[in-house]
Amino acid sequence: KNALAENRKMLFWSETEKIFAKYGVKLAKSISFGKISELKSKKISFPCALKTDDPNIAHRLEKNAVILNIQNEPELRSAFEKMKKSAGAEHFIVQAMADPGLELIIGMKRDPTFGPIFLCGFGGSFIEIFKNKIEESTAGIKGTLHKGLEEV
Repeated sequence: KNALAENRKMLFWSETEKIFAKYGVKLAKSISFGKISELKSKKISFPCALKTDDPNIAHRLEKNAVILNIQNEPELRSAFEKMKKSAGAEHFIVQAMADPGLELIIGMKRDPTFGPIFLCGFGGSFIEIFKNKIEESTAGIKGTLHKGLEEV
């Protein structure tokens, strides 16, 4: 509702977390913030990742808006300042680094012609490298989703 009211095309991470929690999907624990001083009272696990949480930045890697393997607080401060300057973002998240594994992108958008469109594929840099994803109208999703995921 907030995204529609604010005419945003993307959700903030905290909004995404709430949706996934309703369906029992576990996500990496994250801390959302706008100013580095907001992290003083938070417990941050290192190594961590810093990412923008800006609804205007869809492709974070292209904007240098993801910094991985931050080892300590001084590195986090430095990464924050660098990212704020280079990406022009105002909203950020910090997450503990995940164990190596498969990254997945899941999303939806509303196409003016076809209505809701579901997106799923390899996440992170893999979506840009392999271009291996499925985009499916939600009208036909039940019959083709499993087949599409097997293809990815």
